[in-house]
Amino acid sequence: NATKTIDRFESGITYVSNKYSFDAMVFKGKQCFYDPFKINDSAVTETIAEKKYKGMYLNANYKATDNTSLSYSIVFGNNHDPIHGDFDNRSNKLKLLSHAVGATFENECTKLTLKKERNNRRTGDLKPETCFKFVVQLKKLN
Repeated sequence: NATKTIDRFESGITYVSNKYSFDAMVFKGKQCFYDPFKINDSAVTETIAEKKYKGMYLNANYKATDNTSLSYSIVFGNNHDPIHGDFDNRSNKLKLLSHAVGATFENECTKLTLKKERNNRRTGDLKPETCFKFVVQLKKLN
């Protein structure tokens, strides 16, 4: 007997106009985590722990000029550490996992993006971190 289950569910909505665009998505699912360090009776056992997760993603863009746009995104979700088993009753509450703010300038030849991202995950060895990105894209000219 083969059983079929849904491991991930996503639903979203998008609004786009000349100046603004908004995206909102909710997700829910389960993920299996393999723990190779689990020891039982002096023998390594290959166990898989199943953890449930849920969250929400929001994104907003504003086109300030024909060449310049500003963006902001934010992700909320439950946070857990599958290896160390840090998955308790508090993990059902949505927490701020990450957010980012950016600016993009684009013309016929180049696209320049400056972005600041903050990742708030606190699992295992991962600590909150802030990342600054500067991306230069050169377009193919005909």
